[in-house]
Amino acid sequence: MSYYLRVFCKSDHKPNIKEAIAHINGLGHAFKVSVNLSEEDQTSGKWTDVELTYKAGKMPILIQCNQIGDEDDIAREEIEEFVENIVPYGKFKEKDKIIAHLNATRYIILSQLPLKDLDEDGYTTNKEFLKYVADYHQGIIHEEQEGFYDGKQVY
Repeated sequence: MSYYLRVFCKSDHKPNIKEAIAHINGLGHAFKVSVNLSEEDQTSGKWTDVELTYKAGKMPILIQCNQIGDEDDIAREEIEEFVENIVPYGKFKEKDKIIAHLNATRYIILSQLPLKDLDEDGYTTNKEFLKYVADYHQGIIHEEQEGFYDGKQVY
């Protein structure tokens, strides 16, 4: 079983994995890329999937980037589903702000946490990664069963 978090990003540029990991590790964490991504893929934003390890012996955190207009266009489908779920129920205090952000989204960073093998360090490190993406790529975070937040404020 997995737990999903997403960052809906309005930026034109995808995150540089190498810079993101350096930033997070500078905060005292120990993220490493655990799949073979070339140096160019890590720094250019050409990546679509990456596995990040945070501790030896623990399952990696799976990160996926889905862009609007990709061949399968999963990002557009997800955005439409999120908007459909927000509109009729008014679940969120700032639903107009969230809908506007979703409609301006260029790509979604999806984080899949392995609940059966996750500890507090993994959850904290992942949250720092998503916060970095949100802060530097005009993102708003959605945490499954919790809601949307932009770093501080929960909607």
